[in-house]
Amino acid sequence: MRTETKEFRVMVTSWYDEYGVNRKDKYYVQRKTAILKRWKSVTHDECDMMDYYKNITYFDSAEEASDFIKNILCKHKPIQVWTNNIISEYKCE
Repeated sequence: MRTETKEFRVMVTSWYDEYGVNRKDKYYVQRKTAILKRWKSVTHDECDMMDYYKNITYFDSAEEASDFIKNILCKHKPIQVWTNNIISEYKCE
């Protein structure tokens, strides 16, 4: 995925139990779309025996999500793609 935008933000979704106690935080990244200028969550593909679908990519901490933005998205590194690299070459006579 090549990202068209350079605007990202880290979001958190929190689970509060029946007593109002925060039990779980999940962090995720959103990017601003180039055309409509709206925020969309960064997703990844998953599949099971019956279907193929997209899930929001969650992180355990805000720092992990920020590192993902800085080290992967801002540098346009490939995600969710196959890449081919030459390991070695031979010339036979």
